[in-house]
Amino acid sequence: MRQFKNCTIIIPVIIFFLLLLFSGCYISEKTYGVAYLHNAKPESLEIELPYFIKGRGSFHNITFEKFKDSSSHWIYISKLEKSIAANRLTLIYQKGYKSQSNLKGEINIEDSVLKVNFKIPRYTRKSIVRRWINYEFNGTYKLVSVL
Repeated sequence: MRQFKNCTIIIPVIIFFLLLLFSGCYISEKTYGVAYLHNAKPESLEIELPYFIKGRGSFHNITFEKFKDSSSHWIYISKLEKSIAANRLTLIYQKGYKSQSNLKGEINIEDSVLKVNFKIPRYTRKSIVRRWINYEFNGTYKLVSVL
């Protein structure tokens, strides 16, 4: 009987701390609305899509401190064209990492405007595409040339 009394106190305390942990932690990512066009190699161009990250706490930071950071996704193309299909470009989330496989959609470039419209695959455990979701940074960007 005594063991049950201990459990009736411990379980609510654990649930309280878990709720506190999950309700205080968050992360959000938002683009700056601008993309930068760079020379990458003699026969390649890269488009940088910078974004802003902010949040509070995480599984690794239980102090619930707020944080801010920035990062970029990278699109590699061979040449500037008005419309470039996803199968003719490379999308990389961080330099040095693998590119996104089975990407669908396109980018459109007109004047100083870049429009990104991608679909990203979601896989089953057997590496079969289960469904397609919108790329988190689909949208219209001011394109700034840094060539």
